[in-house]
Amino acid sequence: QKLDEMERGRAEVVSIGRALAPPAAAERQEYSFRMVQGREQIYGQVLRMAEGAGSTLAMVLTRNDLLQLHVLGLAESLREAKKRGVKTRVISVCDHQTAEASEAVTRAAELRHSEDFAKSRIVVADSAQVLTSLVLDDVVGRKNERDVAIWTNSGDYAGTMLPLFSKAFAGSEDAGERLRELKSGRKAEERARAMMD
Repeated sequence: QKLDEMERGRAEVVSIGRALAPPAAAERQEYSFRMVQGREQIYGQVLRMAEGAGSTLAMVLTRNDLLQLHVLGLAESLREAKKRGVKTRVISVCDHQTAEASEAVTRAAELRHSEDFAKSRIVVADSAQVLTSLVLDDVVGRKNERDVAIWTNSGDYAGTMLPLFSKAFAGSEDAGERLRELKSGRKAEERARAMMD
C-alpha cells in the first residue's frame, strides 16, 4: 500500500523537482527516481553511496540505522571515504544503545546528536544523488520488507536538500559531548538498563 501511494505521488515529486531552479537548457541533464524496497536493500544502497562518494557525504540516520549499518561496516566505509578526502557529516541519535556505533563513526566523520529526525533517513552524496525515506516502522533489525526509500541522481534535488541538512546539522548537539555525558553523567543502572534493552 505504501509503495502504491509513493508511485501515485511520483509525478508530483518529479514536477516539483523540475520546478526548482531549473538549469539552462544547455546544462539540463536527465535524471531518474528509483524505489528501493526492503531495509537490507536500502542499507546496501546507503553503503554504496558512502563507498562511491568523492567529495561530500551528508547522512541523517535513525537509531536503528546507525546500529545496523555499524554491524554492516559503515565506519570502515567512512574511514575509506575520509582517506579519499570526503567530508562526511552525520546526524543520528547518540544514546547508550548506539554509543559504540557513535564512537566508531566519530573517528571517521563529524557526528551530531538529534532526536528531531528520529524517523527520517536522508543520504546526500556529492550533491549528485539522494536517498530519502520516512521510517514509519523502525523495528530493530535489517529484515523489514515494508521499509521503502526513494533514490534519485537529481543534482537539483540534492542541491535543495543540502542547505536543509546544513541548518539541521548546525542546530544539533555535538556527539563527542553527548558521548562524554553518557559515560560520566548518568547512573550505572541506567546504562545497564539501556544495554539490556
